[in-house]
Parts: sequence; structure tokens; C-alpha cells
Amino acid sequence: MRNFIKKKGFCVACLMLALSLMLVNCTSSVDDVSSGVSPQTVAIRIVGSPSRAVGSPLTGTAQFKSGYLFFVTKQTNMLKQCYRITPTDGASTSLKDFVININDFWSEASGSSGYTFENIPGDVDRIYMIGNVPENGSTEESAIRAIKSLDELQKVAIPFTAQEDNSAVTMDGIGNITDAGGRGIIKKEASIQLVPFASRIEIPSITVKGTGITSYKVAGIYISHFYKNMALNEKPSEDELYKYTTAKELEYTSTYKMMADVASGDTGLGEQSGLKTTPGSGKVWGYQFMPGKSGESVRIVIKITDIQGDGSYEYGEVQYISIRGFVDSSNDDPNPTPMSLSRGKVYNLGETIVFDEVDMTPVPNPDDINLTIKVSVKDWEVVNVKPVM
Repeated sequence: MRNFIKKKGFCVACLMLALSLMLVNCTSSVDDVSSGVSPQTVAIRIVGSPSRAVGSPLTGTAQFKSGYLFFVTKQTNMLKQCYRITPTDGASTSLKDFVININDFWSEASGSSGYTFENIPGDVDRIYMIGNVPENGSTEESAIRAIKSLDELQKVAIPFTAQEDNSAVTMDGIGNITDAGGRGIIKKEASIQLVPFASRIEIPSITVKGTGITSYKVAGIYISHFYKNMALNEKPSEDELYKYTTAKELEYTSTYKMMADVASGDTGLGEQSGLKTTPGSGKVWGYQFMPGKSGESVRIVIKITDIQGDGSYEYGEVQYISIRGFVDSSNDDPNPTPMSLSRGKVYNLGETIVFDEVDMTPVPNPDDINLTIKVSVKDWEVVNVKPVM
């Protein structure tokens, strides 16, 4: 075997694979042989894609820490072979067990640049990769390895487990194999871009405008309308959609605390300067979520307390700001439709969360309605009268 993948910065580049005539799957031996297909060499190139940064606006790319590499056949979407890419402190490389340690996959320190695989099926036409898969039930290694088709694999629901670690961001990508020339052994190549399943909201500040409010506290920021699990095919079940309600608020300090920031005690969130609240200099409140293939827009509920000003609020009264979605910063439609959201993108709200009295309500996160207004004009009603003298 010879190494040839390089990692530069946060990007993964160049995984070279030699594919020759074999029929194997995730549980078969590399000694199984089938005839009729010429040996081939496949070069796989992997490109990074953005992830999140904790507490600061996003920079850089996602980190591929571990995952799976699958060889997919052209006609039936069958998975002929899979390799487990284990983390630095994981299992050692053992090709007979279909395991490769990431240090052997690539390592700048040792000059390692990947692996050349031999005895790989010649009828493979695509390479599919999944990175950073949390092991939980259907995503345990034994369950993943038991799957025989790409269609079945992409129905697996990926749980959302963390906000703080780039290595917890699940990502995937698929690349078609194309001719790359060569003599003797047929050479092929494939390019794969690994894209995180998550999108990200960044909130740099929350500000009061106008003169009606003179002071306030941000008691909580809650993400609503998010999916608890997301299948690899990005077709989630509606049962997995979670919506904020006041009755569920305690769940944001336990089960779904990664989807909220909640003030402790009587202190408000962040730092205040005048009527502007921030999470700190150069910081953002950041939340990852999985939007689904149809691009559903998540919502944000901001809990406001201790309001003082010219309005009729009693000190300590709770009010809410409900953000129903997002539009491009250049959109000037006074009643816009929220935009569809895409995985692997960061939606930064900048200075746009600016509210006044009319934006607050004691009823948080109301459901949208379609309103039809019907108008009629009442006919004149004739009343016969006589004068009183």
C-alpha cells in the first residue's frame, strides 16, 4: 500500500484508490474474486465545507474526524464494500477488518498521504462517504456495516448531539467515478465534497429601538421548529419536528438545552450597553440545526423580562419576540415569505434583531394562519316614521 492523501489547513485533498476486479461487501473477505471486469485505479478527492465555531462567527471548514467509506455499484445502488475510518485514538488499521485509522488515512506530521486499496470491485461507479456519525442505536457501527444498499443507508436517522465541537458535525458526500487515463491498469477518479448536515444561525445582538422601552433583560433565546433527527436522505418525519411552547420551556434546560440559551436566576443573558444586548465582544449566539431537503425555516423565540418604559408593562412581566423565518438582507418586501434554508450555510442576523413594543407579545411562537377577509355592504334599511309635534 502506498499513501497519497494530504490534509492542508482544514481541507482534505486527494485520496487515491486502486480498484481492481473483486466482488466484496462490508462483511466479505478481500480474497473473493469475480471475472469480467478489468482492474482499475480510482483517485478520490475530498473537499471540505463550512462548519461552526463556538462563541465566535464561523470561520474555517468542518473537521473530518471519523466515518465510513462506501463503494456503490451502478445498477442496484448496492454497497459492495465499506471501510470504517477510525479516529486518532480508535482501532488500528486492519484492511482485513475493513478498518483504517485516520492517522494512516492522512497525517501531516508523518508525511502520510492516504491509502491505495487493492481487490476492490470493478463494477463500482460511485464513492459515498459519511463523516462524524454519532453512535446511537441505528447509527452504531454494527448497524451501519449491516446495511447493503445506498437507499437503505440513506434512510438512517442521524441524531443531533452537540453544538460545541466541529468533530460532531455529521457530513456526507458522493462522487461519480470517471476515466482518468492510464496504461495497463485502468485509471479512474472521483471528486467528493463533504457537506455538513447542519445549518447555523448566528445572533450577534438584540437591540431596542424607539423610546417606549428604557430597560429590559433577555431571559432566553429558544430555537423552534427544528428536527430532532434527520435521515441521510434529508426527508425527515413530521414526528421529529419540535416546536417551542411555554409548556415545553423546561425541556430547553434539559433535553434540548443545545437549542437554547437561558439566563440563570434574575440575571439576563449577555452584556448590555444602553439598549443593546450582545453575547460579548466579537461573539455570537450560534445554533446548528438540520433544515431538511425542502429547506424548512426554523424559528427563534426571544423571552424578554423586566421591561421598563412608557408602555403599560409591569416590572417583571414576560413578553416574547417571535422570529418566523429569514429573508435575504437585500429583501425590502414589507410582508415577505421566509426563505428556504440549506445545509452547510451560516445565516448571520447581524444587527437585524431590532425590536420595539409592537414586536412583543405575551403569546410566544403563534402558528401562522391564512386569513381570508370577506366584505359586504349592508343595504339601506328603510324605516317608516311620522313626525312628533
